[in-house]
Amino acid sequence: MNNVLLLTTPTVESMPVEKYFGLITANQVAGTGFFSDLTASLSDIFGGKSGVYRESMNSLCQDVTKRLKEKALELGANAVVGVSIDYDNISAKSMSMFMVSIQGTAVKLTMPNEGNQIIADNEITWEILNTEYHKKKILRKLNEGTPINDEEWAFIKNNNVPELREPLYNYYLECCNAKIEEQQPVGGVYLEPQKPKWALSGMSNYKQYLYTLEYKDAIHYVYRNEDFIDIIRKNKLFDAEKIQKLARDGYLDTAISLLLVEKSSYNDKDLSEMKALCEYFNNLPEVGTKEEIKGGFFTAGGLKYICACGCKNDTENEYCTKCGKNIYGITKEQKENIEQFVELVDTLSDLIK
Repeated sequence: MNNVLLLTTPTVESMPVEKYFGLITANQVAGTGFFSDLTASLSDIFGGKSGVYRESMNSLCQDVTKRLKEKALELGANAVVGVSIDYDNISAKSMSMFMVSIQGTAVKLTMPNEGNQIIADNEITWEILNTEYHKKKILRKLNEGTPINDEEWAFIKNNNVPELREPLYNYYLECCNAKIEEQQPVGGVYLEPQKPKWALSGMSNYKQYLYTLEYKDAIHYVYRNEDFIDIIRKNKLFDAEKIQKLARDGYLDTAISLLLVEKSSYNDKDLSEMKALCEYFNNLPEVGTKEEIKGGFFTAGGLKYICACGCKNDTENEYCTKCGKNIYGITKEQKENIEQFVELVDTLSDLIK
């Protein structure tokens, strides 16, 4: 999308407009964490935390300009002229949010010398050659089951090569499944058995590699494995559709723990998926039962809530006295997380009309 120009001026010298596509807009709503950081203290404005402020603002601007470029490309435009950006502080239901809006006119510009550039078919830059060389070398090692060294990991983390993504994830799984080895004694002291060094290095470097991926690429991998939950939280990689899939696949506890993970900004698609996630939790199936239990010499009979863990509870107990879960298989704290998520979605719905 770098080939889509964003211009504040209505025209460009030497690049006449071939076609006008009309006004296009894009909006992004910041998560609550952004606003709390922004208003935590006056030092955010007067210098003490200006770095945090600038980073947050830059992230929002990048997201909203990216969406505007995507809309321009869908129309067949190669530029947006008369671009303007607005920032608004919005409050709803006692919650403060921050919205960035961008708009402009999508156009098709006549580029200088377009169609007349001569490209030599046999000319290859050093960067392309070097990247291709390392890519093939690393792919060969991955296919042969040979460990990746530190120099190769440095290349992987500095160069986003799509062909390496899936093989690297499989390599990470191999590292995780590597057998624990006995360690040689050091100074007469026997060390705890652990995985081989190549496996420990692979696990550590792969997690660092995930931090270098763009949002859409990282999302594809971080929800595959519970090992990456911390990465989801730290990188604000919230994805309602992926969370619902986790819940449906039997990872309900993990799914609920990710409900309140932040996302840098939200759009219409996010809202739709978040509403679907609310609907899913609103219709959780019962995993426990209520049955009439015959009383004994030492136990009282009557209607009992039989938890999925097998414990029999009086029906006035919403949560099991043994495992703490209700008839839907969630704890009181998890229920509160779900309710808070529903309220957050309601607030977002008010903001995105």
